Amino acid sequence: MYNCLQQQEPYSPIRFECKNKAKYAVYGDYDQATTHGSCEPLLVIKMNRRKPLAVIDAEHFFFLVRTMHELLVEQRFKEQGHRDE
Repeated sequence: MYNCLQQQEPYSPIRFECKNKAKYAVYGDYDQATTHGSCEPLLVIKMNRRKPLAVIDAEHFFFLVRTMHELLVEQRFKEQGHRDE
């Protein structure tokens, strides 16, 4: 089983909740989103009186989080007066 909590870093501004169930209705809708071209699929779901949720592939999500973290570290490094070597 993919354990997304192992991917969580202590300084991340995002807190993860991981669930593993035999069936989620959202997978059929996500599968449909994958047929809309070669881009990374994003599914937005909404229920009445609830906020919309965005659903993306977990590996792609962690890639985005890791990339954002690396960019922020690089920015802080530059702000402190360090130069790229």
